Amino acid sequence: MEQAGELGETGLAWQLPVALFGAFLVRRPLRTWVRTHLIGIDAATADGRLPVVAWLHTSVGLAYRGLREYPAAVRHLEAGLDAWRELDERWAQAWAMRDLGHVHSLMGDHARAEGMLRTALEMHVAEGDSFGEATALALLGAVELGLDRPDDALRSFRRSLAIREEHGDPRNIAIVRTELSTALLRVGDLESARAEAAGALELNQAIDDWRCEAMAHEALGNAMDATGDRAGAVEHWRAALVLFDKLGDPHADDLRTRAG
Repeated sequence: MEQAGELGETGLAWQLPVALFGAFLVRRPLRTWVRTHLIGIDAATADGRLPVVAWLHTSVGLAYRGLREYPAAVRHLEAGLDAWRELDERWAQAWAMRDLGHVHSLMGDHARAEGMLRTALEMHVAEGDSFGEATALALLGAVELGLDRPDDALRSFRRSLAIREEHGDPRNIAIVRTELSTALLRVGDLESARAEAAGALELNQAIDDWRCEAMAHEALGNAMDATGDRAGAVEHWRAALVLFDKLGDPHADDLRTRAG
């Protein structure tokens, strides 16, 4: 890809990162994701391909989010949102806005994040985009947890889960069940929290998604710890740590002390 850019093969330089988006989303080679997309943005800009520029800005914002380089994530997501507005692509505006809202929540601005996510949710519903609706609901649930409103979070997660189950989408079902486990733990429903995390883990192991599997291991460890099973919790935290380390995910450092 770098060679294509250097040789002036601009079409190849932006087509490859677009084609690799799905693989990047699952395997999360975050630095490669960033490097290829920055080359692609330059190439697509040179070719005057505004839809591609919009897509790549939005996509690379997710990679920067994963790296916890939040100012860069905001910069690219805002660039993507501006481009989608210029193109009048409402579904894509909602995509960029919901992920921008999520980044603001990770930066601690939950109130701003909630406003953006509710706007994105309304846009997804208006567009008949149930996939985007479910994603926005899951992100909104996480923000509601951050605002110490676990009952609202449970409602958002359950609505998201119902849509994912209608779609028969095991990866995203597992993601929401992991989030639901966290909310159930917050309200003291320990057995349900453990069951949701265990169910999510089983799904993730079947589809071989390392990051989602790691998140489910961590959630199951948290639920087991809350029920007094410290040894079982540590076992799952260590399993999560192995996967986060394999991915080069910064969350590994958060987990290292607990995992012993």
